[in-house]
Amino acid sequence: MPMTHEQIRLACEVGRIGTWILDLDTGHVEFQGDTNILRGVPRDSMDERYATIHPDDGAVMKSKLASIDEQHPDYDMEYRAIVPGQPDWHWFHVKGKLCPGTRLLYGVGLDVTEQKSREEFYRHQLATILAFRNSLRELTDNLKTS
Repeated sequence: MPMTHEQIRLACEVGRIGTWILDLDTGHVEFQGDTNILRGVPRDSMDERYATIHPDDGAVMKSKLASIDEQHPDYDMEYRAIVPGQPDWHWFHVKGKLCPGTRLLYGVGLDVTEQKSREEFYRHQLATILAFRNSLRELTDNLKTS
């Protein structure tokens, strides 16, 4: 049984997913779905959106978007952006696909800041554990040679 528009909207809300359509020729973008992931970010044009994106990620995003065509219709990127009223960069993961015969890229976006924070925490914990292990090895080796 096909899902209704309301069921899709509800599924996006539950999953905290926002949807978007980007006109690759004009740069006009329309957002729908979970507005929590779009808190105050520019919603009408990619030029306005680029102003909020981390400089290192903006160039990559522009390059990836420029390379989309009928032979390469998929778009997948994680990037950092400023969210008004928030002190730190937020991470977003977006995926899209070019609609055949058009220059319209349809996609979804998700705020993955919490996941990135957890990954960084675990990386730091692992580095601490490995440093401790190396210190124990060095201590053990020194005790063996004394």
